[in-house]
Amino acid sequence: MRILLIAPQALLRAGFRQVALALDPACEFIEAADADAACAVAARTDRGEDAPDAVLVDAGALGTRDLQRLRNAMPQSVLMAIAQPDGARGLRRFVSAGMNAVVPRDAPTEVHTAALRVAQFGHAYVQTRTLDLRRAGAADAAPARTVDFHPTPRQREVLRLLARGLSNKAIAEALGIGVRTVKGHMTVLLRALGARGRSDAVARARQVIATRNSESVADHGVPRGTVPAAPIG
Repeated sequence: MRILLIAPQALLRAGFRQVALALDPACEFIEAADADAACAVAARTDRGEDAPDAVLVDAGALGTRDLQRLRNAMPQSVLMAIAQPDGARGLRRFVSAGMNAVVPRDAPTEVHTAALRVAQFGHAYVQTRTLDLRRAGAADAAPARTVDFHPTPRQREVLRLLARGLSNKAIAEALGIGVRTVKGHMTVLLRALGARGRSDAVARARQVIATRNSESVADHGVPRGTVPAAPIG
């Protein structure tokens, strides 16, 4: 298993090694200090080198564009963001950038390893405490709107391709349907999710699916306080 570790500090990369070794003692590691170095690693895969199976990134040190660059450069790799999301906005930033898992930096090693294992098998992974958006003293605030989102198989396909950054035309070609049909699906999805745009729709869909699946955590063999969710991209 090839794992790319991205963090500006060698100490953090050493910690990431421990997470990966707990999953696979025979891991092969590649290290990068920043997004530019990581994308250079990805470029080598175009010349025949195997792409990383997984990427562990200190996401707090990278901007959204850097995270999106990583996803675009390594579309088949599992990307796990290790950071401290700042409420819903921070979590949405990581998810919309294409991260398969988001885990707080201060979580125990076994939680990081469980997140990597779940993401490796195609599920999205966030800790429920990163979804807890309540603030101290806000008990009287209006509850968040519940999104009743039950996508059809075709809508899931559209979301999956949307999460890869494809245009409406590219989605239509991939699915063998018309561009107008794709636009119709997009209108329905945006309205159902209450999303402001394409990336926001992907982020909201992942969060809704993750929250809905939270009751099935015990069935996935991962620690309490985690949410394995059906993948959409």
